[in-house]
Amino acid sequence: MKDQVKTIRNSLPIFLLGLMAWAVLLAFGRVYLSESKLYLFLIWNLFLAWVPFYMISFIGAREKYAKRKTFVILAAGAWLLFFPNTLYIITDLFHLRPRSPIPLWYDLVLIFSFLWAGLILGVKSLWDLEKLLTQWLSARAVRFLSVCFLFAASYGIYLGRFERWNSWDILTDPLLLFGSVWSHFTDPFENSSVWKMTLIFGIMINALFFTFDQIKRNRI
Repeated sequence: MKDQVKTIRNSLPIFLLGLMAWAVLLAFGRVYLSESKLYLFLIWNLFLAWVPFYMISFIGAREKYAKRKTFVILAAGAWLLFFPNTLYIITDLFHLRPRSPIPLWYDLVLIFSFLWAGLILGVKSLWDLEKLLTQWLSARAVRFLSVCFLFAASYGIYLGRFERWNSWDILTDPLLLFGSVWSHFTDPFENSSVWKMTLIFGIMINALFFTFDQIKRNRI
């Protein structure tokens, strides 16, 4: 049984790499067919989605780090900065519209391939983080944190999509980023669209995550 579990775990990165390769192939295929680099930005978005997955996988695979509470908390904070990138690709569907000479269905498959890869990276990284946190917290507390993480990711998606911030800005432009975030919290009624999007999108991605979770537990 342990060998089977190990095989499944080892096969997941291979599956994800294959899924990412398929998405990248579609993107470059579009460049070849249309002589346009329009959707190549999706490759960068997918790279950013890989970062939180790799961060948690790296820690989980090394017991000397995984058992250190302070290290896991700090890593979880860094992970949360990049976690919205795994779900941000969903909003790239905004770019979908007829663009000759490429059929609309091709662009739909292209964007959805990147979207699906990012979503799997996000779900798996959150599952792995939950496993680390259960060393010190109850299952109910970990689930509550997961809900909070997903709503925080929803807010991060708003910042990225509509205000054009990215994860690196916490290091490169922290004062302007903090000022933007501060205004959302200090004047919530003036920024009601921020919280409407955060709430509605947050509910949706929570539903996605817990649907995956129920399937994993064979409850659906």
